[in-house]
Amino acid sequence: MSKFPAVKYIAVTLTFSARTGVMTIHNSLGPKLKHRRRGVIGPENFKTALVFVDDLNMPKKEIFGAQPVLELMRQWFDHGGWYDMVEFEFKTVADIFFLSAMGLPGGGRSVISSRLVRHFNLMNYTNMSKESICNIFKAILNGF
Repeated sequence: MSKFPAVKYIAVTLTFSARTGVMTIHNSLGPKLKHRRRGVIGPENFKTALVFVDDLNMPKKEIFGAQPVLELMRQWFDHGGWYDMVEFEFKTVADIFFLSAMGLPGGGRSVISSRLVRHFNLMNYTNMSKESICNIFKAILNGF
């Protein structure tokens, strides 16, 4: 993300853990997002914010099974913004894109809601053995 031109993009990295709360997102993104007009916030100078979320499935589930941090992200996907914690009014968040990475569930990582997952394009790969990699490249190179 750092290779994107700084004239057009702002790179923000969030690393989630079991202790990540809703205020983490507000405190991390808040300084990067400025008021554009009433009820609309976004990156300054009409840039685009690229927010990379590492370990998306790390936030701990609460007693009812929800993950408030992920629900805040889902609120942006579904409604285009979130509620301001100070003014208690809905703010539309413009020009922001979320990218994320996560590991398989287990070892502190939980299964995340399919209501959030549906907004992402998923890519997955499995580690291949050396023999499998050789077979793939042999098939490709034998064509030449």
